[in-house]
Amino acid sequence: MLNALRQDLRHGLRMLWRTPSFTVPAVIALALGVGATTLIVSYAQATSLRLFAYRDALGILNVNRIAPDGRERSVPASTYQAWREHAGSFSEIAATNFTTANLTGVDDPEPLFGSRITASLMPLLGVTPEVGRGFRPEDEQPGAPAVVMVSERLWRTRYGANPGIVGRTVRLNDEAFTVIGVMPGRYYGYGPILAFHDYWVPLVFSPDAPGRYLDRDARNDSVTVYARLRPGFEARAALGELDRLAMAAEQGMSGDRAAWKTSLLPLHERVTERYGQTLATFWAAACGLLFIACVNVALMMLARTNRRSREFALRSTLGAGASRLARQLLTESLLLASAGGLAGVLLANLALPVVQAWAPVSLRRGGLDSMTLDGATLAAALMLSVFTAIAFRTTAVRCARLGPTCSTRSSSPPAREGPAAWGACSRTGL
Repeated sequence: MLNALRQDLRHGLRMLWRTPSFTVPAVIALALGVGATTLIVSYAQATSLRLFAYRDALGILNVNRIAPDGRERSVPASTYQAWREHAGSFSEIAATNFTTANLTGVDDPEPLFGSRITASLMPLLGVTPEVGRGFRPEDEQPGAPAVVMVSERLWRTRYGANPGIVGRTVRLNDEAFTVIGVMPGRYYGYGPILAFHDYWVPLVFSPDAPGRYLDRDARNDSVTVYARLRPGFEARAALGELDRLAMAAEQGMSGDRAAWKTSLLPLHERVTERYGQTLATFWAAACGLLFIACVNVALMMLARTNRRSREFALRSTLGAGASRLARQLLTESLLLASAGGLAGVLLANLALPVVQAWAPVSLRRGGLDSMTLDGATLAAALMLSVFTAIAFRTTAVRCARLGPTCSTRSSSPPAREGPAAWGACSRTGL
């Protein structure tokens, strides 16, 4: 069996090497299909699908307030504090708040986007720092030392991925902050840890807290809330408790706050609601590109198999059975698909830095900068190549079985059987 396999491999490699006019275009077509598909899937992973890397991602809830006009609003800071202290339906609760700052104290200052987060956010998500530590409850206290976590992108581009960054001082809007850790890039995307953010500071509920108003222009008194329900609690029961606490906390605010309601929406549903159409477009484009590549190569192999009918008839006359011919054709298909898949992975790796360099800043900071071709994506690309080879097998087996009907005296098929055989082979391949 092993000798037969080695013989098939040698013969397959020899046949592909002797026909570069077929092999090169086929490998290029597969490489373009697999490479483009890998890039598209990796981008979807980098921008929207990374939230599923969080601990028990399906259990994370996004909590909002609903105005009387039906529109969702962020949660007032006082309401979040009331929920954190008194809500028994939540096992974990955390809050974030958008901010901006300029990285100063360097030769080339840089505008940065960031977040204020509570110390409970990273444990809720199951995120651990790449280097250093995360925030602690004492970091949220008024008068606590000013500390900051930086993104992996900023850590690598500005500080050369030096682990010694922990303990160093950086200046944001000319205010000194001590770096305590690096946020891991594998979690960047849509949701609690946004792809385009480069720093995180503690969310301290005090007007004079370090970093409380780094952006200067906006009084960000509302927060985005994430939570997990306590085991045994249902969302409907939790909503009643949250509404009662919110009504008490929001007394004295403008408008009829009694008409406001609370919403609990799983984070993965939020992503599907906001980016479902975009993700569907990405997947359709990826599948379409791969389908076109596979069809092109299948038709090329079909035409090549038809041209080899004299060879199959001769080998059949010499004693080769249909299964032997089919195995040989399948071996050639696997070799071709493997070459195309490896070339596609190589092409995707070469294209990624070019795409990142030429893409607009908005796309780079929206997830493209942190995009990588991870092992799962590469394995999927190679599996797609093998699937392509298996898809070719139907054509190989059918054409091999038609081999004996072809004349050994001429490269043309018999007038009666040949066209029918070729037509059957064509229909099978398509």
